[in-house]
Amino acid sequence: MDWAGCDLTYIFKLSNIIVGACTALGGILSFFPISLSSLIISIYTILFAAIILALEIHPAPPITIQTYFSFLYSFLGRGVFYVFIGALLLLQDGPGYVLKAIASWLILAIGGVYAVLEFIPSVQKPENMVIDSLGFDDIETV
Repeated sequence: MDWAGCDLTYIFKLSNIIVGACTALGGILSFFPISLSSLIISIYTILFAAIILALEIHPAPPITIQTYFSFLYSFLGRGVFYVFIGALLLLQDGPGYVLKAIASWLILAIGGVYAVLEFIPSVQKPENMVIDSLGFDDIETV
Protein backbone atom coordinates (compact mmCIF):
# COMPACT_ATOMS: atom_id res chain seq x y z
CA MET A 1 0.00 0.00 0.00
CA ASP A 2 1.28 3.45 -0.91
CA TRP A 3 1.17 5.80 2.07
CA ALA A 4 2.79 8.71 0.22
CA GLY A 5 -0.45 10.65 -0.29
CA CYS A 6 -1.97 9.98 3.14
CA ASP A 7 -1.76 12.45 5.98
CA LEU A 8 -1.23 10.34 9.07
CA THR A 9 -0.52 13.26 11.41
CA TYR A 10 -3.71 12.87 13.44
CA ILE A 11 -3.25 9.11 13.75
CA PHE A 12 0.30 9.61 15.06
CA LYS A 13 -0.87 12.34 17.44
CA LEU A 14 -3.71 10.18 18.75
CA SER A 15 -1.47 7.14 19.21
CA ASN A 16 1.13 9.21 21.09
CA ILE A 17 -1.53 10.70 23.37
CA ILE A 18 -2.86 7.18 24.03
CA VAL A 19 0.67 6.01 24.90
CA GLY A 20 1.15 9.01 27.19
CA ALA A 21 -2.15 8.36 28.96
CA CYS A 22 -1.45 4.62 29.31
CA THR A 23 2.04 5.38 30.63
CA ALA A 24 0.63 7.80 33.21
CA LEU A 25 -2.00 5.23 34.21
CA GLY A 26 0.65 2.54 34.54
CA GLY A 27 2.85 4.88 36.58
CA ILE A 28 0.02 5.66 38.98
CA LEU A 29 -0.89 1.98 39.33
CA SER A 30 2.78 1.07 39.90
CA PHE A 31 2.84 2.94 43.23
CA PHE A 32 1.21 -0.08 44.87
CA PRO A 33 2.37 -2.15 46.69
CA ILE A 34 4.44 0.63 48.23
CA SER A 35 8.15 -0.11 48.11
CA LEU A 36 11.28 1.73 47.06
CA SER A 37 11.45 0.06 43.64
CA SER A 38 7.77 0.70 42.88
CA LEU A 39 8.18 4.33 43.92
CA ILE A 40 11.18 4.83 41.62
CA ILE A 41 9.50 3.10 38.67
CA SER A 42 6.32 5.11 39.22
CA ILE A 43 8.18 8.42 39.26
CA TYR A 44 10.09 7.56 36.09
CA THR A 45 7.03 6.35 34.18
CA ILE A 46 5.02 9.43 35.15
CA LEU A 47 7.96 11.59 34.04
CA PHE A 48 8.10 9.67 30.74
CA ALA A 49 4.34 10.19 30.31
CA ALA A 50 4.78 13.93 30.86
CA ILE A 51 7.52 14.06 28.22
CA ILE A 52 5.45 12.08 25.70
CA LEU A 53 2.41 14.29 26.26
CA ALA A 54 4.51 17.47 26.16
CA LEU A 55 5.83 16.51 22.73
CA GLU A 56 2.27 16.10 21.45
CA ILE A 57 0.40 18.89 23.18
CA HIS A 58 2.95 21.69 23.40
CA PRO A 59 3.59 23.29 19.99
CA ALA A 60 7.28 23.92 20.73
CA PRO A 61 8.56 21.64 23.51
CA PRO A 62 11.33 22.86 25.82
CA ILE A 63 14.83 22.79 24.39
CA THR A 64 15.97 20.29 27.04
CA ILE A 65 13.51 17.68 25.73
CA GLN A 66 14.82 18.13 22.19
CA THR A 67 18.42 17.93 23.38
CA TYR A 68 18.27 15.00 25.77
CA PHE A 69 15.40 13.06 24.17
CA SER A 70 16.33 13.56 20.51
CA PHE A 71 15.72 9.85 19.87
CA LEU A 72 11.99 10.61 20.16
CA TYR A 73 12.22 12.45 16.83
CA SER A 74 12.64 9.22 14.86
CA PHE A 75 10.23 6.33 14.45
CA LEU A 76 12.80 3.76 15.59
CA GLY A 77 13.85 5.73 18.67
CA ARG A 78 10.26 6.38 19.69
CA GLY A 79 9.31 2.75 19.02
CA VAL A 80 12.14 1.34 21.13
CA PHE A 81 11.33 3.83 23.90
CA TYR A 82 7.67 2.76 23.87
CA VAL A 83 8.66 -0.92 23.95
CA PHE A 84 10.92 -0.16 26.94
CA ILE A 85 8.08 1.60 28.79
CA GLY A 86 5.60 -1.17 27.95
CA ALA A 87 7.98 -3.88 29.17
CA LEU A 88 8.78 -1.92 32.31
CA LEU A 89 5.11 -1.59 33.19
CA LEU A 90 4.29 -5.17 32.21
CA LEU A 91 6.84 -6.57 34.66
CA GLN A 92 5.28 -4.76 37.62
CA ASP A 93 2.77 -6.73 39.66
CA GLY A 94 0.36 -5.68 42.36
CA PRO A 95 -3.16 -4.26 42.48
CA GLY A 96 -4.54 -3.18 39.14
CA TYR A 97 -2.33 -5.63 37.28
CA VAL A 98 -4.94 -6.44 34.63
CA LEU A 99 -5.49 -2.77 33.78
CA LYS A 100 -1.74 -2.16 33.80
CA ALA A 101 -1.17 -5.22 31.59
CA ILE A 102 -3.72 -3.99 29.04
CA ALA A 103 -2.06 -0.56 28.98
CA SER A 104 1.37 -2.19 28.68
CA TRP A 105 0.38 -4.40 25.75
CA LEU A 106 -1.13 -1.38 23.99
CA ILE A 107 2.11 0.58 24.50
CA LEU A 108 4.17 -2.40 23.29
CA ALA A 109 2.02 -2.74 20.15
CA ILE A 110 2.26 0.95 19.28
CA GLY A 111 6.01 0.85 19.93
CA GLY A 112 6.38 -2.12 17.60
CA VAL A 113 4.44 -0.32 14.87
CA TYR A 114 6.64 2.78 15.26
CA ALA A 115 9.81 0.67 15.03
CA VAL A 116 8.57 -0.95 11.81
CA LEU A 117 7.58 2.43 10.33
CA GLU A 118 11.23 3.49 10.41
CA PHE A 119 11.92 1.01 7.61
CA ILE A 120 8.99 2.02 5.38
CA PRO A 121 10.26 4.96 3.33
CA SER A 122 6.84 5.98 1.99
CA VAL A 123 5.61 6.93 5.50
CA GLN A 124 6.58 10.49 6.33
CA LYS A 125 7.22 11.74 9.85
CA PRO A 126 4.56 14.04 11.27
CA GLU A 127 5.52 17.70 11.69
CA ASN A 128 6.12 17.43 15.41
CA MET A 129 8.76 14.74 14.79
CA VAL A 130 10.74 16.82 12.29
CA ILE A 131 13.29 18.91 14.15
CA ASP A 132 13.61 21.55 11.40
CA SER A 133 9.90 22.39 11.57
CA LEU A 134 10.13 23.10 15.29
CA GLY A 135 12.73 25.85 14.93
CA PHE A 136 15.71 23.91 16.26
CA ASP A 137 18.00 24.56 13.30
CA ASP A 138 20.79 26.19 15.27
CA ILE A 139 21.04 23.65 18.08
CA GLU A 140 24.13 21.58 18.62
CA THR A 141 23.53 17.92 19.26
CA VAL A 142 25.26 16.52 22.29
